[in-house]
Amino acid sequence: MSLPRKVLNVNGHSWAYLEFGEGEPLIMLHGVFTNADFLMPIANILSLKFRVILIDLPGFGFTSVLEKNDYKTIVKGVIDFLKILNIPKANFFGVSLGG
Repeated sequence: MSLPRKVLNVNGHSWAYLEFGEGEPLIMLHGVFTNADFLMPIANILSLKFRVILIDLPGFGFTSVLEKNDYKTIVKGVIDFLKILNIPKANFFGVSLGG
């Protein structure tokens, strides 16, 4: 499945993501040296039961680099990302950096 990326402005930075499926939100976060596309094989299966949101983490894929690209700043960005999408509660799946 090839989907166009959406872009969301989070705290002045462009965050790219893919979104598909229906149900409870499932946020999927990739690891280092990859992007959201890395998780597509499992995301396709999970989208049968979840609203899957695959985020390109800062500095990877199509998301801009943050001035301070540390864990605390990335987590804050993900939380703010979810607030903008009006997602108060979600399931998470992450590997490596995304875990």
